[in-house]
Amino acid sequence: MDIIIKDAANRGKIKAIDSKSIAIRKILMAAIFKKETVIRLNNYSNDIKDILNALKALGNEIKIKENKVYIKKGKIKHASIHIDKSATAFRLLFPSIGFFTKDAKIYISKQLEKRNSDDLFLNMKNIGYEIKGKNPIFIKSDKLKEGDFKFSNVISSQFISACLIYIAKNGGKIGFDRLVSKDYINLTIDCLKEFGIYIKEKNNEFVVEKIINTNNINYEIEGDYSNASYFLSAGAFGDVLVENLNLISTQADRRILNILKDYGAKVEGSRVIKNQYNFLEVDIEENIDLFSILAILMTKNGGILKNIQRLRYKESNRIDSMASMLDRLSAKFEIGENYFKVYKSKLKGGAIESFDDHRIVMAAAIARNLTKEDIIIKDYEAVNKSYPTFFEDFEKLGGKFEIRRL
Repeated sequence: MDIIIKDAANRGKIKAIDSKSIAIRKILMAAIFKKETVIRLNNYSNDIKDILNALKALGNEIKIKENKVYIKKGKIKHASIHIDKSATAFRLLFPSIGFFTKDAKIYISKQLEKRNSDDLFLNMKNIGYEIKGKNPIFIKSDKLKEGDFKFSNVISSQFISACLIYIAKNGGKIGFDRLVSKDYINLTIDCLKEFGIYIKEKNNEFVVEKIINTNNINYEIEGDYSNASYFLSAGAFGDVLVENLNLISTQADRRILNILKDYGAKVEGSRVIKNQYNFLEVDIEENIDLFSILAILMTKNGGILKNIQRLRYKESNRIDSMASMLDRLSAKFEIGENYFKVYKSKLKGGAIESFDDHRIVMAAAIARNLTKEDIIIKDYEAVNKSYPTFFEDFEKLGGKFEIRRL
């Protein structure tokens, strides 16, 4: 289906949905480290459904009652698992599958199949896993060894996070030469602390420092900065308050508040108010999920985004997807080997492809603040991957749209 953005969203107050990155981590950890757990959650995006369905297929009892997820630890002899598009769920779960079953068959989407996880698979084979096939993937684990993971060129922090969860349960160490998206690794370490497991980093290695027994079975999920970044950015064209955000969060994309200050907006806590528009220069290596919304903001007065190479391996090739969107909205831009430069442009409405990428959909909707004409987003349902209530919140902030069923 297509959605026609008739009017911009830029004034009012909304509540941030819970962080899917934190939710996926805590849901998985609950199944591994606890017999029974209750997790309070206000968002059931497709990515979160992926981890819940996978754990259910692995013999865990999962019950959902309104804003609570009840998890009871379980096991199963043979598992058949379906994971749609969540790379976070797929990669974080993969090394821990042996804690639930010795024999699993995993079906994944074509989109997920394209995302490279070879280095993770190789490390898993070194600790006792037998892995065959591409889709489905057949995995066997008769006897798992203590973790001895080594990464020479980490292309995703999810590999490290997945192995951290493994060594927290089975012991061992993780060696690395260089880390990317360190804040997401710290997010995993912080979540493990809540389950009584403390990780130490020393001499390019991660090890378990200590484990403290905790009787806690209730866990909370804080608001999601990555998804909130779109509406916080909309505040730069009006006045938007996003509640349920932890102002001292370790989430990498909390940086959006500082970027918006540099952009010229007035920022008061998690409230963003229109002020002025400055040229922006942003290194996004540690914040690649901000790429699409920052590219839209930069059309106002220009800017440059550096260290963009990993964007080629997201839900779409996001560099090409964003270039297509800007081109259809009449923006001027330049793509270099490792940068994306946006020139001051007067945007016009038009029809854009979503490329089945949730972040392209959200950025396109916010771009309506910069056009007089409507923006049509094709296959807008891609937004359900991370933010199924996005257009409800869009409406709360004054946005207007029409859904066109084909």
